[in-house]
Amino acid sequence: MINKFFNVLNKTIETIELILGSVMIICVIIEILSRYVLPFNTTWCEETARYCLVWGMMLGCAYGFGTHGHIVIDILTNALKERGKFWCELAANVATLVFCCFFILIAIERFPSIAKENMVMLRASLGYIYAAVPVGFGLSILYTLKNIVTLIKKGVKKA
Repeated sequence: MINKFFNVLNKTIETIELILGSVMIICVIIEILSRYVLPFNTTWCEETARYCLVWGMMLGCAYGFGTHGHIVIDILTNALKERGKFWCELAANVATLVFCCFFILIAIERFPSIAKENMVMLRASLGYIYAAVPVGFGLSILYTLKNIVTLIKKGVKKA
């Protein structure tokens, strides 16, 4: 059941990432055309592309934790035996969990003051953009907890 939940979550994030990336590319193309080819200037395209990038980065970070697609320096862990690899990986996941919890608390604390401000061109609340931070770190926490549970289950089976 947990695996089904994370499979659905992965597909949802993949779909959102595809949409955000497509919107970002379209906005950049429109911005380039409006500067050099078209007779009008778009003021909202740059801001839209920037905010799509913010959401895409935060969701992609969480997705990377979930799929183990993030960059890992594994020189130390490759030199260790099985037990050492387990403890190293567990420590890395716990450190990631603490880091994400710390930043989600800061983001939630600062959210009300930032949500009062508006975007320059789109005239919407910056809260829609800043929400990417707690959402991204919240998803990262979910994925990291899943990684810790999976790691512990593997460790128990080998012992």
